[in-house]
Order: sequence, then structure tokens, then C-alpha cells
Amino acid sequence: MYRQKLYKFLGISLATTSFLCLVLLSFGYRDISGQLILMFLFTAIGLPLSTYLLVRRKTYFLTFNKEDDEVMDVVGKFSI
Repeated sequence: MYRQKLYKFLGISLATTSFLCLVLLSFGYRDISGQLILMFLFTAIGLPLSTYLLVRRKTYFLTFNKEDDEVMDVVGKFSI
């Protein structure tokens, strides 16, 4: 229970800090224009969306290559 609250707080604080950094990077030393607003919106939507699309498959990181235990053909697999 305590961990869930900690993760939620950490997630909210990280999202807030990231959003503030994105605003500062986009509009820091420039006048506000249409191109900067589009760049800000594209980045604010694109980064989380691309992360979701890359990590939505849980089995992506857990792929195993099964081999038979009886037949271990190790010839040519090691090089020194």
C-alpha cells in the first residue's frame, strides 16, 4: 500500500517536472509563435505516445530461446 502511494507521488512529480522542463525548453528565450506552439504540442504528445507504443507488449523484454537439454550442440558457439 505504501509503495503504491510512493510510486504515484513519484510519477506525478516526474510528470510535472518534465512538463515544466518542456515548457522552458520550448519557449525559454524566444517569442511565442505558431511554430513553437506546434513543436511544444508535438513533443508533449509524441514522447509519451512513442514510449507507450514501444513498451505496450509486456513480452517484448521477456523473450527466451528454448533449446533441448538433451542435445547441446556447442560447436561453433564460442570463440576465444
